[in-house]
Amino acid sequence: MKAEISVTLRRLFLTLLVSSALLVTAGCSASSEKSSPDSSVSSAESANAKALLSYVDAERATIPQIMSQYPGLYSEVRIEGSLEESDGSRGLSVGTHSVVWFYYTYANPVDWSSATTALDGQRATIDSVCDSTVFPAMRNAGIIGPMGVVYSYDDGQSAYGAMWEHTCTAD
Repeated sequence: MKAEISVTLRRLFLTLLVSSALLVTAGCSASSEKSSPDSSVSSAESANAKALLSYVDAERATIPQIMSQYPGLYSEVRIEGSLEESDGSRGLSVGTHSVVWFYYTYANPVDWSSATTALDGQRATIDSVCDSTVFPAMRNAGIIGPMGVVYSYDDGQSAYGAMWEHTCTAD
């Protein structure tokens, strides 16, 4: 069982690195609208929403490559993006955050007790991938302001949603 989890974890992190590398090499760069000092907040948010959509579309384009690189590992990979308001609670700064959600559903049931322990031990590595690859790619796509990335994992067995999540943030 531990060997299975170890292989699954290696695949997880390779997936993170591969999808980030694919995005960077795909040349994802949305045209960002430069705001004049007197432009409205709504105009800036609209430009940010367009840049976020462009980034998410580029990430979605990597899904077939992820699925073919790891046949049988995931039954589904989804990538979504949203602008979310924060009131300053939960360790996030106040304001509008551009958030990208990576949802991974394993094709087979997972021993979550062991997997959670192992995944928790990799949070610093995931943060490093976010800081060195994901956030710079988001900035290159024209996304400005606070950002977040949420990695969410489940095996389709829980009625309560994700079994493990990790969030990276950047201001």
